[in-house]
Amino acid sequence: MNTLDSAVVSGAKITVIANNDPKVVSARTTWLKQAKDDEAKPDFSQFVEDYAAFCKLFVTALRAADPINFDSDILTINSALEGLSTIGEKVLDDARGKPLFTLVYTYSTPQSKPATHAATFAGAYVWKSGIQLSGNAAGTWFASVPAGATYGRVQSYQFSGELDQPIGKKTAPRAIFSLAGYGQYQYSPTVLNITSGNLAPGTDITLPSNAQVLLGTAGWLGVAQTKLVFNIGKGASIPVAVKWSNKTDLVNGSDWKGQFGFSYDLSAISAMLSGKN
Repeated sequence: MNTLDSAVVSGAKITVIANNDPKVVSARTTWLKQAKDDEAKPDFSQFVEDYAAFCKLFVTALRAADPINFDSDILTINSALEGLSTIGEKVLDDARGKPLFTLVYTYSTPQSKPATHAATFAGAYVWKSGIQLSGNAAGTWFASVPAGATYGRVQSYQFSGELDQPIGKKTAPRAIFSLAGYGQYQYSPTVLNITSGNLAPGTDITLPSNAQVLLGTAGWLGVAQTKLVFNIGKGASIPVAVKWSNKTDLVNGSDWKGQFGFSYDLSAISAMLSGKN
């Protein structure tokens, strides 16, 4: 049995314990509640302490379930993850400096609806320095337009793109700066017809017969976002982002939003448990 197969077996054993051990299940429920409370305060130090307490109990339960093979199982999983990471880095390095393109076409014939053609084109380029540029364009158009229809052949089309710039070592950057944009053209307003007795979406208000709710206006919908993700180590990161859109549902006007949060990669747990940084 190779390292990857052994890792799968070891991982399955850990999964069984994580899902069936009463102490682990209870501790996970407690941790999720504490995490929400810590985030609401906010208290990042307490967040870390509560998570560390959960990890300690989890490790104790794993060791108690199989004290003979526990250490070797963790090392096997960690070795497999490191091997997969090395393969991933090699694939990415081989792709640097070479353009990548894909094209997908789909012809659909839904029942009682016009047939449609749909195509998606995606491309990416990764520089040797680690900067990555990716983008795609997609469109959908009707194979034919029924007699008397008020719409044209084109159903919709959209474009998107993203630029990612690692800051620091390209294989393990301390931060990643991203700039992304999305554009979609809507040919006509989207209107939802509501019959008598129905409720307005998200309310308990009864609407009269033939009421209509405007969900969007014709024209371009554009969204742009700039984001900086700080990698603080051991699978944890802090994303900070600012987003702009030229209009939103029910509002025909531009909108700015700022966002920040905390993200944790659960695959880093095995490295922590094995004592590796």
